[in-house]
Amino acid sequence: MGKNDAISLLLKAACLDKSQEDLQAEASKIVNELFCIPLAIDQAGAFIAFGDTNIRDYLDEYSRHREKLLDYPAFKGASKYNRSVLLGEQGYHSEAEKFQLQMLDTRRKTLGEEHPNTISAINDLSCTYWRLGKFADAEKLQINILDLKNRYLGEEEHPDKIMAMGNLAVMHKSLGKYADAEKLEIGVLCMRGIVLGEEHSDTIHAMGNLANTYLRLGKYTDAEKLQIKVLDLRNKLLGEEHPYTISAMRNLAITYEHLGKYVDAEKLKIEKLQIKALDMNNRLLGEEHPETIIVMSNLAITYECLEKYADAEKLQIKVLDLRNRHFGEDHPETITAMSNLANTYWGLRKYGDAEKLLIKVLDMRNRLLGKEHPDTIIAMGNLAVIYGSLGKDADAENLEIQVLDLRNRLLGENHPYTITAMSNLAKRYHCQGQYADAEKLQIKVLDLINSLHGEEYPDTISAMGNLVGTFKSLGKYADAEKLQIQVLDMSNKLLGEEHPHTITAMNNLAKIYGHLKKYADAEKLQIKVLYLRNKLFGEEHPDTINAMENLAIISYYLQKYTDADRLEVQVVDVRKKIFGEEHPETVEAVALLAEIRSPANMNASGTESKKKSEFYLL
Repeated sequence: MGKNDAISLLLKAACLDKSQEDLQAEASKIVNELFCIPLAIDQAGAFIAFGDTNIRDYLDEYSRHREKLLDYPAFKGASKYNRSVLLGEQGYHSEAEKFQLQMLDTRRKTLGEEHPNTISAINDLSCTYWRLGKFADAEKLQINILDLKNRYLGEEEHPDKIMAMGNLAVMHKSLGKYADAEKLEIGVLCMRGIVLGEEHSDTIHAMGNLANTYLRLGKYTDAEKLQIKVLDLRNKLLGEEHPYTISAMRNLAITYEHLGKYVDAEKLKIEKLQIKALDMNNRLLGEEHPETIIVMSNLAITYECLEKYADAEKLQIKVLDLRNRHFGEDHPETITAMSNLANTYWGLRKYGDAEKLLIKVLDMRNRLLGKEHPDTIIAMGNLAVIYGSLGKDADAENLEIQVLDLRNRLLGENHPYTITAMSNLAKRYHCQGQYADAEKLQIKVLDLINSLHGEEYPDTISAMGNLVGTFKSLGKYADAEKLQIQVLDMSNKLLGEEHPHTITAMNNLAKIYGHLKKYADAEKLQIKVLYLRNKLFGEEHPDTINAMENLAIISYYLQKYTDADRLEVQVVDVRKKIFGEEHPETVEAVALLAEIRSPANMNASGTESKKKSEFYLL
C-alpha cells in the first residue's frame, strides 16, 4: 500500500479528521513504523478509535500493543484470518497457530481440500510451523500443497507450483535434507528462467537459494559460480549500494573464505558499502526507521565477521536500544539484537557481560517460545560456550547435554544440527580431559557424517581432525597418524594445497610425526608449511613465525644445529618486534635459541652428546 493511502486508512479507522495537518504528520510516523501493511494499520486505527491511546501517544504504546490487542473489542471481533495475520506480523506465532488450525478446519469442511483458499490456509499454517521450529510438521503440509498443485496444474510451469516447490525446498533444508532441496531448487531455477527470464528478481532469488544449498553440500565451486552471477545481476539491476547487492556480496565473501580465497573476499569491500548505505538511510529515513536499523544490524554483523568487535559492539548497543524502544523487550527482534550483542561481547572476551545477556535471552525464549523451539536451543548452545569460556565446565556440559537431547528428540540423530550438538559435547569432554568420552562421541559423529555425505565432504574432514586431536590426547599417535594422512589427502583434493585448512592439516601431521620421532618426515612437511605460509601471509604473520619455530625444533632434534640457529634467530627477532621482549612467546623463543647454542650441541659431531630438552611443535 502507498504511504498516502496508508495515512488515509489510518485516519479513517481512527475516526479522525483527515484535513488536520498535525494529525497527518503523526499518522505518517505510524504508517512508516507499520511498513504500510493494511491490516496492521487498520488495527492501529481501531486501537486509537477505541480510546486506548491517542494518535500522538500511539508509538509510545506500541511495545505494549500485544497485551491490549488480545483484549480489546476490535481484535475479538476480527475474523480468524485477520487475527492470525496480525499475530504473525507481531511475532506471536503460537497464538497464530491456534487461529490457523481453526481456519483450516473450517475451510476444509466448507470449501474442500483442493480449493485455493484451503491451500492458502495450509500454506499459512505450514509457515507458522516453520517459524515455531516444527520442521517435520511444516514439511508434511508443504508436500501436501505441492501434491495438490501438481494434481490440478499438471506439468505446466505455473507460478503457484514453482512457489510450492521453493517452499518445500526450504523445509527440506531446515531438516538437513540438502540433496532433496537441491533437486527442487534446480527445478525452481530452471522454471523461473523459462517463465520470467534470467534478470527477474524471483529468478535471481532462486539462484541465491541454490547457491546456499551448494554451500551446505560443500559444493563450493558450484556455489561460487552462481553467487558471482547473482552479484553481477544485482549490481546491474539495483546498483552497488542496494541491500540485496550487499547481501549477495556477503554470501560470495563467505564462499571465498570456504575456498581459501581471502584476497578475493577482501576485494569485495562490503564494509565500505554498508557504511555508505547506513549513512544514506540515516539521511533519507532517519536513524529510527526500521530499514535504517536493519542496515545498522547488518553492518554490525559484518564488523563481527571481520573481528572488529569494538565497532560491532557500538552499533549493536544502538540497535538493541532502538529495538527495545520500538518493539519492547519481549519482541523477537529485540531478543535477536540482545543475542547478537552477547556474541560480540564473547569476541571481546567480555564473558561476564555476555553471560548476563544470554541468561536473559534464554529465559525470554523459554518463556515466549518454549524449551523446544530452535531459537531457544540455539540460546542454550550459546550460553554453554560462554560458560566454557568462564571455566564453568559443569554448567556448560549440562547445557550441551540438554541441547543434544533436544536435537535428538526433535530432529533425529542424522540431522546436521544434532550432529553439531554431538560434536560440541565431544569438544567439551575433550576440554575437561574426558578423552575416552570425547573419543566415543567423535567416532559416532564421524560415522554419521560419513554415512550422510561420504568421505569427501568438508564436515567429514573436520570431524576426522577433531578425532585426531583426541587420539593424540590419549597417546594413540599411530591411529592419529593414519587419520591425519587421510585428512591431508582429502583437504588437498577438495581445497587445494594452498588453502589454509590444507596447510593446517600438513602442520598437524608434522606434529604427529614429531611425537612419533619421525623427524625426517616432519622436516619435509614443515619446510612446505613454512614456504606456503610465507607466500600467503608474509614472513611476520604469527602462523609463519610458528612454522619457522617448528622447523627450528625439528632441525634441533635432527642435530642440524646451524639450521636451527638461523631459523630461531629470525623467530626471536620478529617476536621481539611484534610482541616485545617480555611476552611469553618471545621468552620461549629465547630459551629455545639458548638450548640450540649450548656448547654441547654446537660442538656435536653428529652423535647424541646428551639428553635433549623437550620442545613441542606449535
